[in-house]
Amino acid sequence: MPDITTIIKDTLAEWHRGVGLNASPGDTPKQINHGNCDSFAWDVYEKLDAGGVLENHVVGHFWVVYEGKHYDAEHPLGVSDAEELWAGW
Repeated sequence: MPDITTIIKDTLAEWHRGVGLNASPGDTPKQINHGNCDSFAWDVYEKLDAGGVLENHVVGHFWVVYEGKHYDAEHPLGVSDAEELWAGW
């Protein structure tokens, strides 16, 4: 199985081409995170063999937790603290 960063980057490329649940051609990571983060997180989660967890927060953001790190469309390398995901919003 590819690592999660590769899975996220491949999923981003699919979404940019308009392939994916609720994807639109040209979608950028920022656009995904501000409207379709739930669908994107689900797409990534489904590609993981095991061990991933879907998370959401009161800010309305969805992401994947995998091996202790938090991942979304704008953070394919993951961050240690979930609040880093939306810190610049």
